[in-house]
Amino acid sequence: MTALVLSGSGTLVEHWGLVVAAALGTAGFVTAGDRGYIPDDAAWGFLLVLVAIVAVSLLAVLVVNPPVTTVAALQFGVGSGILTNRVVFGLVRPIPERRIERTRERGV
Repeated sequence: MTALVLSGSGTLVEHWGLVVAAALGTAGFVTAGDRGYIPDDAAWGFLLVLVAIVAVSLLAVLVVNPPVTTVAALQFGVGSGILTNRVVFGLVRPIPERRIERTRERGV
């Protein structure tokens, strides 16, 4: 909702590439984490890719004018990716067993 408020009419359409890239990247990372595709010994690689994504996002914010609309496009993409993952793995398909086990282990 915040992204829709920050972006003017047509801004998300204008920056569709950032929206799609952020949505796909977020959905991919969340799905990989939920399904247990990121082993503990590969956490440094995950962190490296995450830092690269943040760096590219910051570069996009600094290069594209005005930056507020760019941030809104990235924010909308991240929100869309998380929402898509939760709809697919929660409503359409069951939540992965690995995710449920991890949640139980960390619960108080």
